[in-house]
Amino acid sequence: MDADRTYPALVRRSLSSLSGHRFEVINYGIHNYNASDYYRAALHVKEQFDPDVVFAGLFVGNDVMRYNRAVYRPVDTAGRLRKFVRSSLYLYSWTYYGLKRILRPEAAPGQSPATEGGKREDVGAFYDRFSDVDCPGSELEEYIRDYQAARQGERSRALYGNPWKMYIAAKSTVMVLDDLRKALGDTQLHVLVIPERVQVSNVEWQWLAASYPDVYRHRTLILEKIARELTEKGISFTDLRPLLSTESYLRFDGHLSERGHADVAAIVADLLEARITSSGFRVDPK
Repeated sequence: MDADRTYPALVRRSLSSLSGHRFEVINYGIHNYNASDYYRAALHVKEQFDPDVVFAGLFVGNDVMRYNRAVYRPVDTAGRLRKFVRSSLYLYSWTYYGLKRILRPEAAPGQSPATEGGKREDVGAFYDRFSDVDCPGSELEEYIRDYQAARQGERSRALYGNPWKMYIAAKSTVMVLDDLRKALGDTQLHVLVIPERVQVSNVEWQWLAASYPDVYRHRTLILEKIARELTEKGISFTDLRPLLSTESYLRFDGHLSERGHADVAAIVADLLEARITSSGFRVDPK
């Protein structure tokens, strides 16, 4: 997505029309970052810019993990030694992960993908139902072919977050965000809980639940768990699921589309305008 079409840029333009105030919006989104990276990045923003509010986009697809404070906070000498041993000694790693695989083998493969009339449905045919992207037929065929190749066997599960693993990891994920909220001091933290596309697209969820019923049973399980944990910690957040649509996502990818960035920008702008009028953000007059 071009920088001027991302939601921070759109929020900046939206707020420029708010009379009597001047705003600076900084896009600190970085590819492949997770919650522990957000912690360090947000503290750097705090030191450099002293912002009024920090928005953290928590994507439930791969940001919800079993975090350890040692990852983003300084550890004691014993902790450093353990970390060195685990990362440097091959024998330790081989023993640790070898035993882990023996004691916790991979789950049995899920059932075959959904069928219609007793016939297995082609993955490419499934994705051809979407009509939110206008592209040449040759390009569409290439996308479908590549996506289908990536969806063979158990690897198809890797393209979606495992809701049970994320459910277990929800508490430690919110722990990181709570630590960040405390470290930011008077800078307000607001979490945007970004759902996976399957939690927004009805047809995609139905296909996935029918293909792997052993894993995908409860569509909003992780969103509800994250919401409970954030509420218990007193962390301000917005669950974006009711506010997004299938068109908010790229057709062959779980990231936000141009439409999705516009959707999120409208939400963030509304949140900021409401907070400015009710909470008295520190703003510089023109």
